[in-house]
Amino acid sequence: MKRLLLTLAVVVVTGRDAAAQSWVNLTPVSGPAPAGRWNASAIHDTAHNRMVVFGGFSSGYHNDIWGFDLATNTWTNLTPASGPAPAPRKTPASIYDPDNHRMVTWSGQGVGAFFNDVWAFDLNTNTWSQFTPTGGPPQIRYGVGYTWDPWRKSWSPSPASPISAVSTTCGDSSPRRRRGTMCRPDRGRWRVACTPRRTTRTTIA
Repeated sequence: MKRLLLTLAVVVVTGRDAAAQSWVNLTPVSGPAPAGRWNASAIHDTAHNRMVVFGGFSSGYHNDIWGFDLATNTWTNLTPASGPAPAPRKTPASIYDPDNHRMVTWSGQGVGAFFNDVWAFDLNTNTWSQFTPTGGPPQIRYGVGYTWDPWRKSWSPSPASPISAVSTTCGDSSPRRRRGTMCRPDRGRWRVACTPRRTTRTTIA
């Protein structure tokens, strides 16, 4: 449990002055909790004010998903009992899509394999669905850096339509992959977005 909290610690800002900022221990004293792990991904579900954690590695690879309520400091296991789900993995790249209230995850490393699949976890129904875009996905990789861009209109079908984008930096497999791509699951296709050195962009509408 200590390892999990070190990996997924939450900072609470107590004031604008840097000297006034401090850490607060939110560890529950009892109740269910995910197993300790590293290389998990986490997003902030703003609709429910909770941290949602997926995947990671300890004695093996995980594909469970947990929610940590930031108001009550309690964990809830959100893992579906049945149905489709991504393979267990570490270092998945996950973002929160607020328009559709879902977590979208891509890439990672599992047992003897690297991944470039794209999955969405519906935070209302606690169910997984996989996107299968055409056009050729980016090369497999793991360990990417990423960020979410909700207003990158240059890839939108109309100037007034916002989209969500995950920008990822470098990553690795064997060999290292560098070609820039973007994915729009609602359009069902991959396409080359750019070819900057060591960067990849995946776009989710």
